Amino acid sequence: LEACRRLGIELTELLYRSPGSFEDPLDPASKLVGQYASKKFQHYESKRRAKIKAAREERRKIIDGGEEQGQTSHSLANTLSALQQAKTKAITALEIEKKEVAKMQERQWRKINQLLAHEIRRHQTELVKRDELVVEQLKEEEEKRHQAQIIREREIQMKIQCDEKITKQEEEKRQKDKDYEEYYMTAMARMEDQRREEERQRREIKVKQLEAKARQEERRKQLQAIQQRQLDLIR
Repeated sequence: LEACRRLGIELTELLYRSPGSFEDPLDPASKLVGQYASKKFQHYESKRRAKIKAAREERRKIIDGGEEQGQTSHSLANTLSALQQAKTKAITALEIEKKEVAKMQERQWRKINQLLAHEIRRHQTELVKRDELVVEQLKEEEEKRHQAQIIREREIQMKIQCDEKITKQEEEKRQKDKDYEEYYMTAMARMEDQRREEERQRREIKVKQLEAKARQEERRKQLQAIQQRQLDLIR
């Protein structure tokens, strides 16, 4: 105790602390918490061992200095009393530290739960938005399919109407061609009948002309015969 007093070292600085007591719960989501706590523990442990070594050397100097036995006994009693007080303080500090650790753990778990709740809400919001987006996309695709179906039906209807129009036009053309052919055949037949009739009439006229000529010739011959008989009588 005297050595610690001379060196200005508190007895609590010589107590061992676990690595977990150096953890910082303020950022439980960070991956660097364990590394940071480990470095703090190593630094504290190095200084604690150095202080213990210095206190032992100082105590050896005090013993080697030849101080009186009574003073040594008194100092030893004071040392024991101080150690007891330090032990009590250490126990109290440990209890306080445990409570603080418990509080920090509680705050840590509360923050973790808040983070988890926030993450769950965010994830649920994203899922809702994603579902709404999917529904909207499905509606748009359905509307596009509906419009495409309407366009296809219109195109099919227009094609049917066009085919019907073409078929009707072709039918009308065939009917016109048929009517024209019938008219042409009828006209040709009529012309042929007219030609035949004219030919028959020409033949009849020719026959009549020949018959008339034959009668004229017959009358001429009869007249010549009469004239010849008259000349014969005169002679």
